Amino acid sequence: MKTSERIDLIENIIKSNLSWENNKFRRSIVVFIFYLLIIATIGSRYTSISKIFGIALFTIGVFGVFFVYIYKYQKNVYESIRLISLLGLIIISLVFLAKLIVPFLSDYLIPVAAAGMLIAILFNSRLAIAAVLVSSILTGLIAYSHIGYIAVALLSGLIGIFTVSRVSQRSDLTRSGLWLGLNLFFLCLSVSLIEGLPLLAVFRNAGWGFLGGISSAIITIGALPFLESFFNVTTSFRLLELSSPNQPLLKDLMINAPGTYNHSLIVANLVETAAEIVDANSLLARVGAYYHDIGKMKRPFFFIENQKDFNEHDKINPNLSCLIITAHVKEGIEMAKENKLPQEIVDIIQEHHGTTLVTYFYHRAKEKIVKQKITEDEFRYSGVKPKTKEAALVMLADSVEAAARTIVKPSLNKLEQLTRKIIFGKLEDGQLDESELTLADLDKVIKSFAQVLFSVYHKRIEYPEGKIKYLKKEAVLYGNPDR
Repeated sequence: MKTSERIDLIENIIKSNLSWENNKFRRSIVVFIFYLLIIATIGSRYTSISKIFGIALFTIGVFGVFFVYIYKYQKNVYESIRLISLLGLIIISLVFLAKLIVPFLSDYLIPVAAAGMLIAILFNSRLAIAAVLVSSILTGLIAYSHIGYIAVALLSGLIGIFTVSRVSQRSDLTRSGLWLGLNLFFLCLSVSLIEGLPLLAVFRNAGWGFLGGISSAIITIGALPFLESFFNVTTSFRLLELSSPNQPLLKDLMINAPGTYNHSLIVANLVETAAEIVDANSLLARVGAYYHDIGKMKRPFFFIENQKDFNEHDKINPNLSCLIITAHVKEGIEMAKENKLPQEIVDIIQEHHGTTLVTYFYHRAKEKIVKQKITEDEFRYSGVKPKTKEAALVMLADSVEAAARTIVKPSLNKLEQLTRKIIFGKLEDGQLDESELTLADLDKVIKSFAQVLFSVYHKRIEYPEGKIKYLKKEAVLYGNPDR
């Protein structure tokens, strides 16, 4: 065996064993997190072997229950060692911070709220609530079973989760921190009064609580970009940034393929409305729709929405036309990866045509090429069938919007019939087999698509000739020539 072959073999072994999704590696990481939590929660004041052993067992029990919750109710986290590692890092960091803070400063400075906010943003609110409960108990052990602290930690974590549940920009986290600080001020004030502490200690604890709330927001703002980038997690903040028209890829799409850009905007409106109805991620669906056709920028004039007076396909054979059309998926994936778009967006680009048949060129080939046998497999996309609701919605909206533009006098009934025909055609073709959409969902999607399309393509009022001249004159006077 050559030296280069040996090196390649060693690299493959390392990659396979240290893969994010390798089961053995997952178990190793979980055990490692167990050990770190046990070490972190054993307080320096505990000298009794029985107490140390008891705390270790209690820590294992608490984290064990938490892990069972993840296994049963957070399958996407359990199946990704990357996400398990991220979750473990946040909780372990919090516990170690508590270990540093408790001997020198107030318990109320332990940033349990920061952990709750980060997990709510990076994962979801349900997991964040469970994590806050676990974190409050574990840091409570470090605070030596201080019941007042545990109550404040738990409530502060929940308040932190609620404050970030509706934030739409990173700057909103500053406002969340102020709101959290005020809530912690009153929480610490009330707990200290209940404990019967001297007035000076009451206001000192309240001040620590306010500072703890502000510091939690600062930690969240500072840590979030690094955790997003290193663990490749797509947050709502990242998606909102990608939805801006000033994003380089969207600007290039608008300039180089204006028809495709306009088509993508309408598809985005369709999927966003439908996603809300079928409990999908409407923001991810909308942003995925913006980028689903970026591959068309390579050869924009081969796509009908960008053509004006001449069809490029008239001078080439159907097989070549099909290759050019289907290539936009692969080229879109390459462009998305070059521009470091999130994996969820890349998946939507890859899956938005599935293995659909390019019907027009398939029939053209059958008409033109008589002697050669034409098979459907030659004229199908070589992509992946949609695996999520969001990707499936983009696929359906993409086809429906393109077909809706061909209706001369659109009505709500016509658009609904067209939408139903296209969607059930995809269903019969097996394109939705791996998606999470049910038949009940599809019925809701059909009505939603038809309603949105009707609002876009509804029939305009036909004015008499004299009325048209008057309206044009009025429009120019009022600075609205497109009225």
